[in-house]
Amino acid sequence: MLQYTREELLELGPLDIVSGYHSRPLAEITGELSSTGHAIFETGHRRKDGTIVPVEINTHMVNLQGKRMTVSVIRDITEHKRAEAAQVKTTRKLNVLSNLTRKDLTSQLFILNGYLNLAQKHADDQDQVIRTLSKGEQALRSIHEIVEYTKDYQDLGIKPATWQNVNLALLFGLSHVSIGEIQHSLETENLEIFADPLLEKVCQRLFENSLVHGGHVTRIRVWHMKTPDGITILFEDDGVGIPQEKKEQIFLRGNDATSFSMRSLTFVQEIFDITVITIRETGEPGKGARFEIAVPNGAWRSTEKVHNGR
Repeated sequence: MLQYTREELLELGPLDIVSGYHSRPLAEITGELSSTGHAIFETGHRRKDGTIVPVEINTHMVNLQGKRMTVSVIRDITEHKRAEAAQVKTTRKLNVLSNLTRKDLTSQLFILNGYLNLAQKHADDQDQVIRTLSKGEQALRSIHEIVEYTKDYQDLGIKPATWQNVNLALLFGLSHVSIGEIQHSLETENLEIFADPLLEKVCQRLFENSLVHGGHVTRIRVWHMKTPDGITILFEDDGVGIPQEKKEQIFLRGNDATSFSMRSLTFVQEIFDITVITIRETGEPGKGARFEIAVPNGAWRSTEKVHNGR
């Protein structure tokens, strides 16, 4: 856990590996241990390379050969802390979503009411009535998209983030999409990442994006490569690509009622952000879309056996 050999660790004292952080004041911990014979708390231990690993220490006072000593069990709680942080982010995002959704629905209903009122005033002009009702239908479609958007989030935060096989998530996501004769290559079978359980829906949304906005896509490839900071998963298609000026906009929720589209990639970015995974679009316009999904060290692992240091 701390990267030391047994011999190296035996030469160190507790203060050599304990960080300055404790979940409770030290006086409170030692007082509880002294009075009850037991204490449990969280702290950080310093690895050999200097990085800190969060740990839980469960310690007891015992009598051993006439001496009063402490026996402690130290547990790595890295994944617990990661899941805890993800849960906090999830709660915050759900609160924001609830507020924004309510405002969006109110706005669209106001627009719809206005167009219907206009339709009544222009009842003697059939062409004008048709145009006005068309605007009303557009507002109704926006309301429908808002409702569909909230469905994607209904399971957010119900289950904590967990380790997931990327290839399986891609296959499950693909099972909800009809790609016809489009060829696909999934080259991530040994890769696992620590992500929200909605990873399957994220994969589905990426495939849908290629189908809806990619033009004449004939091939989709998903692969990954190692980087100094972790790994990068690349989702590529050979469609029309995304114009340079729209690369950042595709991850934003629209605020124009006439072009409002909740079926955007906002959901993808939000889910990845829960576990500090990032996504950006780096494809060449006219030659296809290319999404780079950066997974930091500690949030990915390979089930493939390691050979020759690779």
